[in-house]
Amino acid sequence: MRDIGNIVLLFGFIFMGIATILNTHSMDEYSARKALPRLIIFAILLNFSLFAAQAIIDISNAFGSTFALQAGQDCSGDRQDGGCANQGISGSIISMAGIATVWDPSVVQAQSGSDDTKKFIIYIGTALFVTIAAVTLAAGAIMLVIRAVVLMFLMMTSPIGFAGMAVPQFQGLARKWWGALISQAFFAPVYVLLVLISIKVAEGLGNGQPIVGALASGSSDSMQVVLVYMIVIGLMIMSLVASKRLGAMGANFATKTAGGAVFGAYGFVGRRTIGIASAKAGTAIRRSPLGKTEVGRFAAGIADKGSHASFDARSSKSFNAFVAKPGGLDFGKPNKAAAHGIHGIEEAEVKKRTEYAKTLTQTEKQKEAQGALKKEKERTTKSWKSREKNLDAKVTELEQSVRDYETGDRRKKIEADILAERERGAEAFKRGDTEAFKTSSAAVDSLTASLDALAVEAEAETKRLEEARATRERESQAYETEIKRIDDEIGRTQPATIYAENIGHPTNPVVKAINKASLGGHVTHEAREKIKKNGSKSDIDKALDTIKENTNKKDDDHGGGEDHGSGGGQGGGTHAAPKSGGGGTSH
Repeated sequence: MRDIGNIVLLFGFIFMGIATILNTHSMDEYSARKALPRLIIFAILLNFSLFAAQAIIDISNAFGSTFALQAGQDCSGDRQDGGCANQGISGSIISMAGIATVWDPSVVQAQSGSDDTKKFIIYIGTALFVTIAAVTLAAGAIMLVIRAVVLMFLMMTSPIGFAGMAVPQFQGLARKWWGALISQAFFAPVYVLLVLISIKVAEGLGNGQPIVGALASGSSDSMQVVLVYMIVIGLMIMSLVASKRLGAMGANFATKTAGGAVFGAYGFVGRRTIGIASAKAGTAIRRSPLGKTEVGRFAAGIADKGSHASFDARSSKSFNAFVAKPGGLDFGKPNKAAAHGIHGIEEAEVKKRTEYAKTLTQTEKQKEAQGALKKEKERTTKSWKSREKNLDAKVTELEQSVRDYETGDRRKKIEADILAERERGAEAFKRGDTEAFKTSSAAVDSLTASLDALAVEAEAETKRLEEARATRERESQAYETEIKRIDDEIGRTQPATIYAENIGHPTNPVVKAINKASLGGHVTHEAREKIKKNGSKSDIDKALDTIKENTNKKDDDHGGGEDHGSGGGQGGGTHAAPKSGGGGTSH
């Protein structure tokens, strides 16, 4: 690169000589009086470009190393030699936060006594401070690695920075080189300096005791402790802001990566502990008698919030409004599924499996088996339709026969004849005509016997009607059972159905244990049911579903979000969380 720079300057001298010979007075910027001193100066400096770049970098590193040494220095009175040792920046932060002793019951008891509120403050304070420190140090580490690579590249291309200053056409490029060198060299000491200030401020908090212990001390100046604690966190964040403002290359990438690693880890753990527990609690409440009451509805709603929460600070409006946005920092965002909590992750997993099932295709053997089963189904249906027609005709005939008895003329005529004979017998009895009276009485007995016989016949007809109906129902159920058997056989020729059965009933004991401990069982159950349901739809229904899916995608592109129902487990529920779809009775 140095040789290339010398060649550029050589051509600069040649160009200037030609311009002087040709007496191009209009080209004042290339006149010997103006260009010659600059060419000579940078021709000399060019050969010391690497030294100059290294000198600037060494100066910045000297400041950065000094600050780093001071930040990691441990001069506590606990050391037996009474001297100081360098424990590094992370070691100082660990000591300052009291992480090493925060899980020691005796230490926590000494700091908080029997006050559970103070214990809560200790753990929350530790978590908050360590989270911010972890993001700050992780992002700083990434930026420093990028800085080392960039500075190596700038040292290799240092002749451009000097040669370009002598040639007007390359001056813009040279200025960019110098700007990159200064920004990349000096953002590091500024970053470490702010971390150092954070550590020193925290060390003076609470007379040297760990920062969370100072928060739980309950002293009269507790408000001052809280304010200083906030200042320490603010300085930590400001170290990232200052680095970005000074032009640290890769600052956005570093903060996104660090934020994803730290905040994403918190969200991952939170969703798979509290989120899963909330989903299971919501399901249990809906299955219990309590779920049928207003109290149960309220409790299920609270559980739904846990199952829909991302547990990722990056999805919090308050975090973005008070931390990220004021400093111009971008910590990234959780993905769409994670932003809707464990429920959103489950829905995404179900969608992946159902979409995968759609891509599976049949083998030739499966197609042949499916064709044979469809023909069998067609024959069975045709045979049943013929049999059903005969059974329906017989039932209709018997129903008409029973109605004829209830409203028929034959029964009415017999009843009228009985009434007439009784009247004639009464008249004969009044006249004293014994023979006529006996004749009428015998006729009434005969007609009554005929009426009774007709009633017996109607009862037998009604019984035959019930038997015919029972036969039709029995054969109808047998037909439906046979059709279901054939449909199941057809389903087993579908790759999607085979896949659904495999994911729905894992045989591996480890997978079974994981499904039982988490909501994996719910995911597989939901995916299996959706795949089977989609497989049983007609081609027209599938086309309509495709149109509906495309419409929903367009709505999502315009800002709309997907609906997310509550649920979890095979019990599910019908409660709908705010801005979400219902879980469904089988969800």
